[in-house]
Amino acid sequence: MVLKPKDIYDGAIPSGNSVMTYCLIWLSKITKNAELEKFTQKQIDFIKNNIASYPTGYSFSLLSILLEQFPQREIVCVLNDKQDLEMLKQEFSSVVTILDGPTKEYPLKDNQTTFYVCENHSCKPPTNKL
Repeated sequence: MVLKPKDIYDGAIPSGNSVMTYCLIWLSKITKNAELEKFTQKQIDFIKNNIASYPTGYSFSLLSILLEQFPQREIVCVLNDKQDLEMLKQEFSSVVTILDGPTKEYPLKDNQTTFYVCENHSCKPPTNKL
C-alpha cells in the first residue's frame, strides 16, 4: 500500500490543509450548504487534534478556527433602486448578499432599500440606514 502523507504543519508557507480549511469555512458560510458545513466541521476537527500539541506551528489553521468561532456579520441588502448598488460598493467589509428586489424572506421596509444584519444564523430587525 502506498500512502501520501498530508502536511498540516504551517511553516513559512501555510499548509494546503489549513488553506483548504479557511476556504471551506468561507464557502460554507456563503453557500449555507448543510453538507458542506458538515465536511468543513470534519476538517476543523482533524486540524484541531494537531494544534493542541504545538499551537505555534499552526498559525494559519488557527486563523481559520478563529473565523469559524467568531464569524463576521452577514448583511443582506434588498435593493429598491439599482442605483443604490453604487453607493454600497465601498461600504462593507463583511459578507454581503445583494438582492435585486424583495423576496418573501427579505421584504422591503417602507418601500426603500433595506438591510438585514445577521449573526449566527439570526437576523436583526430590518433597517433602511447603513
